[in-house]
Amino acid sequence: MELVTADDLRKSAYALMPYITSVVENPADQESILQSAIDSTVAELEEDLETRFETTVIRQTTPADGDVYDEIEAPFNYHSGSLRASRLPSFTLRRRPVLSIQRAVFQFNNVNRVMEVPESWWKVNHRLGTFTFIPLGLAEMMTQDTPFSHWALALFSSNLQSFDLPQFFAVDYTAGWYDPEGTELPREAAKLREGILHAARLHLCREAMGIVPSSSSAGGVSQSFTPIEKQIEVLEKEVQGFKDWWSKHYRPPRVVML
Repeated sequence: MELVTADDLRKSAYALMPYITSVVENPADQESILQSAIDSTVAELEEDLETRFETTVIRQTTPADGDVYDEIEAPFNYHSGSLRASRLPSFTLRRRPVLSIQRAVFQFNNVNRVMEVPESWWKVNHRLGTFTFIPLGLAEMMTQDTPFSHWALALFSSNLQSFDLPQFFAVDYTAGWYDPEGTELPREAAKLREGILHAARLHLCREAMGIVPSSSSAGGVSQSFTPIEKQIEVLEKEVQGFKDWWSKHYRPPRVVML
């Protein structure tokens, strides 16, 4: 199921279509222009909003042969002082909302793994994409003679000197706002579709600035149109309103350390 189609954009941008078709007469080429506007718009919005609209399987651990995934991300840096009396280790996943977590691992690389974080430790805010873990039973685990027990004190003790381990904490997860293979769209689909269409129309307006007139004259009667610059200004406000709505619902609060 597609959230936004070229036909949806054609209807939304009906005022622009006569000018586009006057330059691009081939219907297949017109369809390509509309679809390209949608694809570019979706890609830009996903990067700006830190999301994936379609269900996307993301790996931070190195995939094995035969693994099914869509994207690879770099693991997170880990700060050894993340666990304190007033704070738990917490990470904001790079794409939201989060549908599921498959794995969370402390590792230097795919061969040298220190520990897989048990699911019983996980605390996930799926909408905001925050992943926190609560190390239950840590004292008992530290007394065992395992590879992890040798690292546990350094990783979790707040009494030792803090240090950073680059790309040491890897999370494999699935993000996305809707399943394109499904038969139903989420409740807020209309809001998302509207935002994408506004942004796609804005894309088309910018592309069509050289072909849309500001006025016309025929048979002694003149007619003025809303300048395309004004249309762009209005659409920019609509798109920003959509981004503000998205950030309110799907982005965790920005924390600034002073």
